[in-house]
Amino acid sequence: MKVLFMGTPTYAILTLRALEDAEHDIVAVYTKPDSRSGRGRHKFVPPLKEYALLKGIPVKQPHKLLDESEDVDEIVGSDADVIIVAAYGIILPPKVISGPTLGCLNVHPSLLPKYRGPSPVASAILNDDATVGVSIMLLDEGIDTGPILVQQEIQVSRNENCQELTQRLFASGAKLMPDTLVKWAQGSIVPVEQDHNYASITKHLQKSGSEIDWKDDAQNISLAVRAYYPWPGKHTFYAGKILKIIEADYSPNSTLDPGVIDTSDVVSVGTGAGKLILTKVQIEGKAIMSGREFANGQHGINGSVLGDK
Repeated sequence: MKVLFMGTPTYAILTLRALEDAEHDIVAVYTKPDSRSGRGRHKFVPPLKEYALLKGIPVKQPHKLLDESEDVDEIVGSDADVIIVAAYGIILPPKVISGPTLGCLNVHPSLLPKYRGPSPVASAILNDDATVGVSIMLLDEGIDTGPILVQQEIQVSRNENCQELTQRLFASGAKLMPDTLVKWAQGSIVPVEQDHNYASITKHLQKSGSEIDWKDDAQNISLAVRAYYPWPGKHTFYAGKILKIIEADYSPNSTLDPGVIDTSDVVSVGTGAGKLILTKVQIEGKAIMSGREFANGQHGINGSVLGDK
C-alpha cells in the first residue's frame, strides 16, 4: 500500500526500512528541518533525510504543520493510504490525522498508557523498570492517547543506557509494523482504548539536570548516567575541568564521603549512600577512556574530591 512516512532520528530508519522490505510504496518522507548547533554552528541533517535521499524518496521538511497551510494540504491531498510515524518530533494537526483512509500509526517506545510524552525510555530507566515495551497506536489529537493496535514487552538489560534501549525498542517496533499494518488494513485488529486512569506523562530532559550531586544515592546516580546518555549526559568537575561520566556501576557499600575518589581497587566515588564505580569517563579535551585509564593519568587523584569548579 502507499505509505507517507514521518520521522527524524536514526531509530526511525528501522521502521522505514521494514516497510520497504515488505514492498510498501513510500510516497514521501517528512522529517524535521536541518539545523545548526555547537560552537562551530555545524549543520545537522536528520539521519532519516540522508537515508531517504539515498533511496530516492521525496523528502519534505516543514518547520511545523498547521491545519490551514500548504504543507498540510499537500499531505491530505497525497494518495497515501496511511501515515506511519516514528519519532517525528512535530505535532500533527487534526486535518492530517484524519486524512488517510487507514489513519496515522505511531511507534511509541513504552507500554502505553505508561510513559506518554517525549522521554519514555529515559523515564523507565530512571525508575529502574525491569520491563519496558513498545506500542503501535493510532494517533488522535492527544499526546500518545490514541487506541493501541499492538504491544510487545522487552526486558531491560543490566546497565543498558537510553541510547541502547531506545534502539532495541524501535527495532522491535519496526519488526511489528509491517504485519500490524496489513492486519489493520484487513480489519483483523480491534483497537484497544487506553485506560487513561493509569497514564503517566514524561517531560523533556533538561541540560540543567546534568551535573551530578554527589550527596545523592549511588544507585540513583547510576540510573541517571544511563538515562541521560547520550544527551544531556551526566557530568561533574575535576581540577576545574568537566568530567563526563559515560558509564558507571554502583555498590551500596562505602565508607567514602560524597565526591571523594578512591583508586585503591576499582575507581569509585563516594556518594550520599554507597559508591559510584566509574567504568567509562571523558575529561574535557580528551577522548572517552576507562575509569582506570583516567585515574592513572592524574597524579595524586586518590582521595581528591570531585565537583569543584
